[in-house]
Amino acid sequence: MTLPEDEALSLLGESLAPLLVKPKYGPLLKTPPRAIAEAIALFPTKAAAEILAPYMGHAILGPIVAEFFHDAPKLRSALSEIAKGKTKAADAARTVLASGTKRESGPVASAEDVPRVLVDRPWRPRKGSEKVVELRLTIPSNAEERIELTRAERELQFEKENPARDMTQAEHKAWRAELKENDGVAYADWTYEYSKTGSGGEYLRIPRGDGLRAWNEHAMYLSGTYVEFLATHGTAAISGFLNHDWVKWLSNQEVDDEPYVDVLAHIVSPRIAPVMARIVARRKNFRRPALAWLVAHPETAALGLVPDALGKHGEARTDAELALSLMAHKGQGAVVAKVAHAYSGEAGTAIVALLARDPLAIDKAPPKVPDFLRLGELPRVTTKTGARLPDDAMDALLEMLRVAPLDPPYPGVDVVRGACDTGSLGELARALVEQWVLAGSPGRCEWMLFSASHFPSDDVTRRIGGIAREWARRDRKKAPRACAVLAAIGTDLALLHVGHIAATSRFDDVRAMAHSLLEEAAVARELTFAELEDRIVPDLDLGADGTIALSFGKRSFVVDLDEGLRPIVRGEKTFPRANKDDDAALAKAARARFDALKADAAAVADRQIRRFEQAMVNGRPWSAKDFIERVAKHPLLVHLARRLVWQGSKSFRVAEDGTFSDASDAVVKLEGESIRIAHPARMTDDDRRAWTTLFADYRVVQPFEQLGRAVARASGNEARIARDITVAGRKVVGVLEARGWRRNDRGHVTAYLRTLGACGEARIELTPGVSMEDVKGAEDQKITGAELPAAASALDPVDYAEIARDLDALL
Repeated sequence: MTLPEDEALSLLGESLAPLLVKPKYGPLLKTPPRAIAEAIALFPTKAAAEILAPYMGHAILGPIVAEFFHDAPKLRSALSEIAKGKTKAADAARTVLASGTKRESGPVASAEDVPRVLVDRPWRPRKGSEKVVELRLTIPSNAEERIELTRAERELQFEKENPARDMTQAEHKAWRAELKENDGVAYADWTYEYSKTGSGGEYLRIPRGDGLRAWNEHAMYLSGTYVEFLATHGTAAISGFLNHDWVKWLSNQEVDDEPYVDVLAHIVSPRIAPVMARIVARRKNFRRPALAWLVAHPETAALGLVPDALGKHGEARTDAELALSLMAHKGQGAVVAKVAHAYSGEAGTAIVALLARDPLAIDKAPPKVPDFLRLGELPRVTTKTGARLPDDAMDALLEMLRVAPLDPPYPGVDVVRGACDTGSLGELARALVEQWVLAGSPGRCEWMLFSASHFPSDDVTRRIGGIAREWARRDRKKAPRACAVLAAIGTDLALLHVGHIAATSRFDDVRAMAHSLLEEAAVARELTFAELEDRIVPDLDLGADGTIALSFGKRSFVVDLDEGLRPIVRGEKTFPRANKDDDAALAKAARARFDALKADAAAVADRQIRRFEQAMVNGRPWSAKDFIERVAKHPLLVHLARRLVWQGSKSFRVAEDGTFSDASDAVVKLEGESIRIAHPARMTDDDRRAWTTLFADYRVVQPFEQLGRAVARASGNEARIARDITVAGRKVVGVLEARGWRRNDRGHVTAYLRTLGACGEARIELTPGVSMEDVKGAEDQKITGAELPAAASALDPVDYAEIARDLDALL
């Protein structure tokens, strides 16, 4: 029996209903939710529209629903109520409601105005292209190799922190047996093996020759650092670095915060060049230091890359070709050609031809247009003269975007940007991103997301920032894609979103990835990481004085921020309620603006407060210009600046009117000196009392402990700060690592270390130690204090005070 259409739709709708309440129930349905939605979508009726509308933006069904309403524009009224909200479904509904047809008004660009790249389509594979040269070349066996280390890097630190003894014959025999039994993968490094004895443990020295052979044959784990390893064994250790596919796991290959790519940079050898080339080609986050190595050692790099660049087709050849081309672009073309000719005349001719190759000719066949792409709804791109691109040129532009990688950028993109209106290109990118999101963000069509980096605008940057932040909360696999696009855009606005993710994502690997993107951006701008962070602090649309005005019609209110960067309404304990004399629409809009500011401020407040406290502890300086522009006059950061004591040639504060004044309220002028957040350990008692009194008189509440901070002062020449502490192992790890202390070992931590400038390191010993494999189950730790690298009286007073404060935090 066939059910009536309305009854069938009703039953299908009931089958989907559990997804709106508890999405995890979806897999339990007898019929897959996707199949049910597709069945409903076959009926272009009002009833079907009402059933499907609530699923706009749904992770599984969203693309199906979007497709339904695109195909049935007369039924879009079912989305009207949903579009009024602030949910993901509302965003998707507004996008569909706003979609229309492409713009056909205005003149069509003449053939002369259309960029040649969109006429010739040079990216396509060419028939009858030049003959491919393949040669069997090998790096000369007598090629020079060396290790470049500073004097400080040549000093071995491991045994200073971890006393060791020589292996006995029995221990050496047992170690060799373990190595053989585990196919060479033993938890031993070039010099030491960790041996547990009872509740403690000790390090045993492995005979030097055995350790080196084991490293080169098996690339064993290290207990020390890679730099110490190189300092000990020199070029004899290079083979071990080439044994495994380190490049694939670059993000994980760190020892004591020592990036593996930076370690490789100490090795000047042709054998390292292919590794650096692969990093340049396939690991964007690490490209800059790898390319810097290639350019800094052009002869060595070319010697190692020419054989691959003229070898068999594959990744090695592609990577080497790209690396050599980039070296030539950086001014090393003549050196590359000279090295190639030294191999042979034929090699030299082939490499010269490679370097002269048209960068637009990349021999890439474009993938087909996805079925979900609605070409008729894409906005038309116009030239600088205002004429719209003809259909063939628009088709070519979309084809170019389908082959253009995110990085390195395809040169044709710059050609189009130079000839076309920037605004219209940004609108195209935004439309492509929206269609991609509505289709479920398929990985095979990432070129639509990448278009935002090729044709950026503030509008599309904000959109991708929102997508990235949502993914950083829910989807660790997708988040890196959006973050990479934001980093490629590279504007302050784009990096602001990356910074937010670096501070707030619940996924450790996503936070680390975002942080590495910011570090790379800082290097590219020739800024310190702290200077970059100053430049990407959001202003939250606050006014120049750090406030916003809200209108209820006859009444208006000023919203300020408190010491925790929380929005407050001046003169009110809570947000005011609307009354009968107020304009209801304005009052509702004011409440929405306040709530949005509250949410935005909460997202950045903790990070900025912690950043400023760390700046006080580290003594981080600002130039007077940067302090005024980036802090004292920043709409958000001014709320922190006004609540702290600052130190230039004399101490001062930022007054409410934006001027600077001392503890007696006399005006202070900043004339080029460095500015720091004053640490109470460097204040005199009189100065501290004067500022405490002033802040109390003005009822200034500080964002963190500054004037009220506990300050311990050295009383003599003791070489330690004594404490008698018994504390849970989990608390030790949490407190000390949050305060900047680092572990002495990756596995079993028996001490925490803190670098104190040129003085050396402070050390807190733990007994019996914490296994990082089971921090939650770690037993209580006995701590007797902190060992200092010098007499207490010789230390910076801030260092002494902060170490004592950290110890007290464990009590």
